Amino acid sequence: MGGYGSGRKGSRPHAERCLTIDAALWTRKGVIRAAQSKTGQWVWVQSGRIVYSVEYTIDTCQIPPRLRLTYRLSGTGQPLDCRIRLQTTRPQFGGLRWWLTCPLLLSKRPCGRRVQKLYLPPGSRYFGCRHCHAITYLSRKEAIRSRALTKTQAIRVRLGGSASTCEPFPARPKHMWNRTYQRLRDRAERAELQSWNLLGDWLKRRQQKRKG
Repeated sequence: MGGYGSGRKGSRPHAERCLTIDAALWTRKGVIRAAQSKTGQWVWVQSGRIVYSVEYTIDTCQIPPRLRLTYRLSGTGQPLDCRIRLQTTRPQFGGLRWWLTCPLLLSKRPCGRRVQKLYLPPGSRYFGCRHCHAITYLSRKEAIRSRALTKTQAIRVRLGGSASTCEPFPARPKHMWNRTYQRLRDRAERAELQSWNLLGDWLKRRQQKRKG
């Protein structure tokens, strides 16, 4: 099979434009499961049409468990073979969580990161982690804004109020220390301000694009 190449050449690919192998999704779909050996096909569908597919062979009976992907390079049709070691952890509340091990070489050394997702950017040969492929997100700022908004909403609900930021901030619950309430209120207000600032930046960029 030979060594895998890194994805650090050229501009940084966006996660939204990559093919993704997601260990959590494959676990929910029954592709990855303890004590089984199976083969199958995984497809990516866009607008009701299959745009890419890989054949997989997975064996979780052996130690360490392994996943093998075979597919053809988009454009040239070159056959490729990608072998990935699987890892497991046991969550606090029981069960088994599956992880993927990045198979790429970075500076001629195996990456070996334990990750939930592996990506195949357009034009790349092998699946690898975000770090090796230097992947970024088109919606990174939007994701940050969403987390900030979720944080302030969670604090509002915790204090017995509404999650809506359009309503007054909840009053201090009788059982709560004043310093605890003030700390939570400060945290919520900082998160809300961050959310509004990011929204303002997004609206400004949209307006500039329309003018351009």
